[in-house]
Amino acid sequence: MTRTCDKEKEHQEKEALIKRIDVLTLPNERMTEMKERQDEQMELYQLKVHDLTQKLQKLAEWSGEEKEIEPKVQAVVSSLPLESSAS
Repeated sequence: MTRTCDKEKEHQEKEALIKRIDVLTLPNERMTEMKERQDEQMELYQLKVHDLTQKLQKLAEWSGEEKEIEPKVQAVVSSLPLESSAS
């Protein structure tokens, strides 16, 4: 009789542990997916900023106002958040 109770108790503990693992694993997976999406978006924005910076510099060269545009470009670039080094 106690052997059956012990087995049943072990089974219940095992089920409880499996539920706890699910409770901890699912949010972690979701957070990882969100972080990956955020990293992709940041990379895309950085590419856009780089492209726009090059276009601004070309416009400045054509119009002869390179000295005037450069501080504005640097101000915009420096106000952007830095790329995360942990990938």
